[in-house]
Amino acid sequence: MDIVRRAYEAWNRGDLETAFEFLDPEAEVSLPSDFPEAGTYRGRAEIRHWVAEQLLPTLEEVRAEPERFLDAGDQVVVFIRYFGRGTASGIEVRGAVVDAHVLTMRDGRVQKLQMYQGTEKALEAAGLR
Repeated sequence: MDIVRRAYEAWNRGDLETAFEFLDPEAEVSLPSDFPEAGTYRGRAEIRHWVAEQLLPTLEEVRAEPERFLDAGDQVVVFIRYFGRGTASGIEVRGAVVDAHVLTMRDGRVQKLQMYQGTEKALEAAGLR
């Protein structure tokens, strides 16, 4: 869980290079089907492209603030509140919604990051329900 905690800390201070070092070179990031950029991104290069070309241009000062970490063996469930501001709209995101990330770990790195809206499906995916 310490590795996951440090990865979020790097992301939230804008240190993307360090954040990406916590990813396995063949990592996968999966977003829910109701997200505008839904799908699965594979490998550091594709994930980096998604962050740089799709995520960051739409949000300013984006942060994913962990509220709670749950140990599920080779997985860590993290309850997240998002903060930021829409680049085009200026609308602020102030962490009103708690979402969940399920991170599968291998050899000290994140092998897979699955994002969920809400927490119930994440808990089920990690076998904690």
